[in-house]
Amino acid sequence: PAAALLVIHRHAVKFAGFLKSWLEAAKVDGRVHSVFTNSVVVSGRQSSRDPNMQQIALPWRYAFIPSDGRIMGAADYAQLEVRIAAFVSRDPALMAIVTEPPDTPQGDIHGQNVTKLFAVSYENQHLPTFDKAFRVRAKNYLFGALYGSRGLEVQTVLEQKFLEMELEGAVPTVREIARGIDALRGAYSIYFHEYIPYTLQKARENDCTFWTAFGRPRRIPELLSGYKEEREAAERSGISHTVQGTAADIARMASNGIGRIDHGALLTVNHDEFVFEVDTDYEEWYGARVVAIMELGQPLEGVPLFVDVGWGPNWAECHK
Repeated sequence: PAAALLVIHRHAVKFAGFLKSWLEAAKVDGRVHSVFTNSVVVSGRQSSRDPNMQQIALPWRYAFIPSDGRIMGAADYAQLEVRIAAFVSRDPALMAIVTEPPDTPQGDIHGQNVTKLFAVSYENQHLPTFDKAFRVRAKNYLFGALYGSRGLEVQTVLEQKFLEMELEGAVPTVREIARGIDALRGAYSIYFHEYIPYTLQKARENDCTFWTAFGRPRRIPELLSGYKEEREAAERSGISHTVQGTAADIARMASNGIGRIDHGALLTVNHDEFVFEVDTDYEEWYGARVVAIMELGQPLEGVPLFVDVGWGPNWAECHK
């Protein structure tokens, strides 16, 4: 019980700090005016300061509402980093999933991984008795695998999620998580056992340089370090650049276009999520243009981009 209370207290303190900065920033006209920077985060993602608008938990988003006569909207990519991983590696198992719509059994990678890891059929995952902890675990195991975790980092994330979401049961041990990660590495073997070694070798041969799918380079000299820990961290960062860096490239290109659509305004970019306000009765018109822009003419050959758009009276309810 004490651990849960400490997490609640930590969130309350963090929220109070955010709220104070928002109110201070909104003194003039009731709106938060943040500074977005383009060259701070090494992955290429935009960052935000004074105040930071990119670490706003879902419950806090109720505080953000549109101007009079407008409705709030939000659009984000479905499984973007998984799709990029499939594109750069051409892993047949990943490709079979990402070429299907994400709201179908065949295209729901996290649902598929629940079946692989815990032997729960897709049909049973939609029953009221289904334990949501299985999906939370499968999702975090996958991203732990994609970015080189050995289990401890994933366990730290799961400990917090189990408390926040009030999930039943014990948090899995590092050994259990490592077994799950290994199982996913076996399921998507081309990505893990062919693409990653090939990409690391290619970078070593090219002055420790990694590239996104759009050709944006990042040099990581620690790739040749004599210290094992430093070298392995560089390897993880390099592989991350090819996937997360590509996601950042896509988000930047999309934000440039969304900011030019009439009858609305792009308010903030939260990694690969775009938040905007739109004149009432223009939601369908505006949303269709947002989707078309975010799809970018489908630049990942053979891997379609899917975009979800939601609307609401505030930012939080756009996701319902």
